[in-house]
Amino acid sequence: MLVVLRAALDGEYRTAVIGSRLEPGRFGAEQLLVHRQSTRWWPRAWARPPWEMAGWLRRTSVVSLRVRLVDAADLADLAAVLTEVDAELAAG
Repeated sequence: MLVVLRAALDGEYRTAVIGSRLEPGRFGAEQLLVHRQSTRWWPRAWARPPWEMAGWLRRTSVVSLRVRLVDAADLADLAAVLTEVDAELAAG
């Protein structure tokens, strides 16, 4: 997921990783490299923790992300985070 997201944001990276056509071997190798770079101790079977994903994107691209835990069962918490997202989107 991180490789695809960064490729969508960075044309030079996209060209370097995907080239003019997708080569599964090169793409797979990049995914493994990104996993090693973005995960310190987290088991691969558990995917990646959100804070590690946000950190890797901050270090390797122009995207600035932050992680916030949200209790989806708490409607007030959910409404608050959606309000924050709307405000960030409106701000660009």
